[in-house]
Amino acid sequence: MLVCMDERDRLILDVLRKNCKLSTCKIARLTNLPPTSVYYRVKKLESSGVIRRYSAVLDEAKMGLGLSAHVFVKINAKELREQGASFDQFLLDLYSLPGVQEMHYVTGRYDVVLKVAFKDMQELNDLLVDRLKRTAGIESTETTLTLKKVTNAEEISLRQ
Repeated sequence: MLVCMDERDRLILDVLRKNCKLSTCKIARLTNLPPTSVYYRVKKLESSGVIRRYSAVLDEAKMGLGLSAHVFVKINAKELREQGASFDQFLLDLYSLPGVQEMHYVTGRYDVVLKVAFKDMQELNDLLVDRLKRTAGIESTETTLTLKKVTNAEEISLRQ
């Protein structure tokens, strides 16, 4: 269900995406809105599901995960069906592999895109060769290395 939001809601969301630990008063100062309005708008955005949760944005390099890549996976649906495997469980199994940070089921040449992060090329190789290449239901993969992360989702403005 689409939630009706106005420019003030988007202003609040922009501030929260950059730093969800800010107090209501600080958000009010940054958005030029009254604190009570900010408080009730945030509660409305939470209860309507627009804000699903609050989380930390981690610096992968500082955690020793300096190698980031996207792995494009082509699924062999026929092989999965022949084995009687659940497609949903197959996707959950992919997502639970070591190093997988995000997973997207997509259209196009590939079926799934995995965003992965590792400390080095050997760990990435372990995922590709020891895990994915040996997984029933995977027809092929293609991997691209991230050279530079240009922006984070929390840095993109929601205002129109």
